[in-house]
Amino acid sequence: MSEFVDPYIDPKTGILRNLVGATTYPELRKAEGDIVTLSEISLDDIPHTVNLVELQEIHKRLFSKIYDWAGEGAPGI
Repeated sequence: MSEFVDPYIDPKTGILRNLVGATTYPELRKAEGDIVTLSEISLDDIPHTVNLVELQEIHKRLFSKIYDWAGEGAPGI
């Protein structure tokens, strides 16, 4: 049986793969806070279904400037 490799973790840094160049979790948390706080996004046009698709769309809108995988389902979903 092969060992699970998390596709969202950068094997070099051990933190989430990101577009902002963060190499530590404190750097990544700061980038998330800065970018999400400064983002002017509208969630009004997301259909309110209260399901995984809606949550993925919200995640994509909030974090697409930080993560290229924002809004994607987890592997196997």
